[in-house]
Amino acid sequence: MLELGTSEPTVKLLISRGISRSVALKVWDEFRKTWGYEDFDIFEWLRSKDRLNLKPIYNRYLRKLNLLKNSYDKT
Repeated sequence: MLELGTSEPTVKLLISRGISRSVALKVWDEFRKTWGYEDFDIFEWLRSKDRLNLKPIYNRYLRKLNLLKNSYDKT
């Protein structure tokens, strides 16, 4: 927990998958605004989005990691 700078399991999971701590915390803040987020897998939730309500640089970062679907994907 000290190495990752958080005690939240979901944030630790995001960080362990290669997302920087600052972006992981921002994603977590958006994710927990979702009603019933406890029942969702955060990575499936991310893949269902083409952007989050974050700064464009964060969305580009997540898209580059293939965590957000591309806006030109029709699936």
